[in-house]
Amino acid sequence: MIFWKNYFLHLKGVEQGSLQVRTIRLLLMLMLARVDGKSPVEYLKKRHYNWIRSFFKGNIYKDYQGDFKEFLRAFEKERLNG
Repeated sequence: MIFWKNYFLHLKGVEQGSLQVRTIRLLLMLMLARVDGKSPVEYLKKRHYNWIRSFFKGNIYKDYQGDFKEFLRAFEKERLNG
């Protein structure tokens, strides 16, 4: 969390909310690409692949309104429950 907070604070001239929304969508796409793309990771178990797919589906269209903390909380909550 400290990394993201500082990352977003040090970007000048960029609207923070919009940047955070784009970052959330990019992270979700990268996660999905690592399980369903041309070179999926080999070290995950099948349940992890399914969890990532489910997390992607449940969050790609969710409106976090530029709140990256909310996205990270959702990730942690689902990770702990999954």
